[in-house]
Amino acid sequence: MTIKNLILAALMSVLVAMTSGKTFSMHHEQTKKAEIAKVERKKIDAKLKATLISVFEVNEALHSAFFTYNADLVDQGAKNLRDAILKIDDKKLKKHFKRTLVQLEKITKDQNQEKNNHQYNLVSKKLVQALGLYDLGDTYNVYSCPMVKKVWVQNSKKMAKVHNPYASYMPHCGTKDTNF
Repeated sequence: MTIKNLILAALMSVLVAMTSGKTFSMHHEQTKKAEIAKVERKKIDAKLKATLISVFEVNEALHSAFFTYNADLVDQGAKNLRDAILKIDDKKLKKHFKRTLVQLEKITKDQNQEKNNHQYNLVSKKLVQALGLYDLGDTYNVYSCPMVKKVWVQNSKKMAKVHNPYASYMPHCGTKDTNF
């Protein structure tokens, strides 16, 4: 294993740790976020890139439904995101998103907001990991809220301001953790 691969593996483990719900001191967390932003993401073929970008585009509607918390739109957005993920042909990514499909099925209009938020955070963690691994351009970035200890992916070109989908009482609480 080369030094470059060791460094990349260490930085990716930081990304996984950040999305695992563990807490860090603010200085330690800022250092880790800066390290994530320096990771060189893998270039992928145009077809797979288009499919993944489609997944993130569909997630935008789900993010928006959570931001305003409309249970009907949350339910439909989860179904749409599941359908978009099912279109992925790449075996490695299919495996990556396997549990995500189950989590999306648990997001329903009949479920309470807290439980749906929990499931969406689990889904978002997998989206964050995919975004950190694959070069999809600079449209999407990772955000987090230290108050609710949750992460999400947001379209930074459409929404420059933080839009926290988990806490309607503090809709702009959080930080932009990457700058792809």
